[in-house]
Amino acid sequence: MPHNHRTITQHFYTATSPECQRETKAFKPAVAFEVLNDIQGIAGYWQFPQGLSATAYERKIMTSRFQGQRYYAPPTMDNFAMRRLCDPTEKQMSLLQQRWKQLVSLNPDLKIAAPRMDDPLALHDAMSGVAALFNVADIQLFLETRQNQKRWDTGRQHWNNPVHAELLKEIHQRGGDPRWLAAPETLRTIIQKMDERQRSPLRLKRCPEDLLSLNIPCAVHVRGSSGDKWRGTPVPLPQNRSE
Repeated sequence: MPHNHRTITQHFYTATSPECQRETKAFKPAVAFEVLNDIQGIAGYWQFPQGLSATAYERKIMTSRFQGQRYYAPPTMDNFAMRRLCDPTEKQMSLLQQRWKQLVSLNPDLKIAAPRMDDPLALHDAMSGVAALFNVADIQLFLETRQNQKRWDTGRQHWNNPVHAELLKEIHQRGGDPRWLAAPETLRTIIQKMDERQRSPLRLKRCPEDLLSLNIPCAVHVRGSSGDKWRGTPVPLPQNRSE
């Protein structure tokens, strides 16, 4: 009998995963922030074609000859303005559009991101944001900021926004340091989650060495016919670690 169950693919990230190591090409800032700060609900955990992991999918689209950046002049040391060099062929544009639609079919929430379907760089940026496991609000903010500023250093001016700066200040006061262009709602969620963690009676004191040496599970977004779930497991610290 036919059914509509979706195959569930889970990819767990820990403090020792390449996705949580800043020096690796697989680094995913929002995921690393969740793991190292012991919170959930910040990154976007998406499904990818053929059950690929986010890192495998990112490697696939970044090595493609149909990259969106190839139609623009690269930035120079003193000029970050974006300048279109040429237009993609109909075949190239169709492939980018199909790839984005495939991601949306697997993750309907991505409809909100709404990249310009006639802009190869916007489509590539959107797919890169999904592969980086950013949530949809952060992807949308990046796309809007890129479109408005038309600069390669997207977000630099946005960080000077008073509201953004004040939210970042509050996070810094709590010991957090998000290193990506996060939407205001994401920053507010970070503050809320860090406060909840601080008040939690189950919270364990951890020092940076503990976080880097232990496999601390991150939340995994599981999509299936029974609905979305968050899954995570606490890991105790070694008993001989002094506090």
